[in-house]
Amino acid sequence: MAVVQYEQDKVIDSADALADSLSSKNNDILNDLQIHNIGIGLLGFAPISGTTGMMNTNVGFDRINQSIKVILHTVKGEIPMLPKLGSNLDKLLFEPIDDVLDDDIQFAITEAINAFEKRIKVMSVNISHDERVLNKLHVTITYVLTNTNIVHDFEETIYTSNGGVV
Repeated sequence: MAVVQYEQDKVIDSADALADSLSSKNNDILNDLQIHNIGIGLLGFAPISGTTGMMNTNVGFDRINQSIKVILHTVKGEIPMLPKLGSNLDKLLFEPIDDVLDDDIQFAITEAINAFEKRIKVMSVNISHDERVLNKLHVTITYVLTNTNIVHDFEETIYTSNGGVV
């Protein structure tokens, strides 16, 4: 029993140290309680480091930004036990690129994030078009952490295909 407890304490201490080091680098404006409430999670697409064998984690704004990316790039119904998780961006696939499409993208993003990411509230979604690459849209999502006045931006590039969102 004592050995198991020692190992658990060692893991918890390592996670706390990692969270402290990451929070000081990326989340200077967040206090310890806010970072704790946001949580520590596995880095979605590379959970294990190929060089060290350690688990790659993220905290604070990086954690929320990963969650936003997952929500936006998940098609509703794609995850069997969570059929409502995701956005409706896939439904805009063959829509013409115009102001109406921009409004539809803004609505789909705001609706999906506000429904599934309770740690934040979307304040605005801005879309700009790349003049050099016609099917490339730059999306900036400005959000505020719930129960705080801390505002942060998430940026993503969305490509369109045949006039719609991919």
